[in-house]
Amino acid sequence: SSVDPDDKHSCGFANDACGRLLCPAELDWNDPVVRAGIRDRSEGYVVTDLSFPTYLYDKYTANPDDLEEGFFKSKILIQGYKARFMSPSSAKD
Repeated sequence: SSVDPDDKHSCGFANDACGRLLCPAELDWNDPVVRAGIRDRSEGYVVTDLSFPTYLYDKYTANPDDLEEGFFKSKILIQGYKARFMSPSSAKD
């Protein structure tokens, strides 16, 4: 589902597309129990500043055995870096 920029209640974990990117790398957003736990802030599913969201990882997937693998290599981060520090047109690929 798309994000309505004028409705803050449809953003973040309330939105499946955003939630998938914000979900801590060690959890599986595709699991309905995980989605509900994060949204309800249930014990074991509380997202903190120590949680690394999947949008930081290459292909938005982390290796649970090596959380450094693919870290800071996601397409969205690389495009953002290119747009900011190189030129906006360089981020279009």
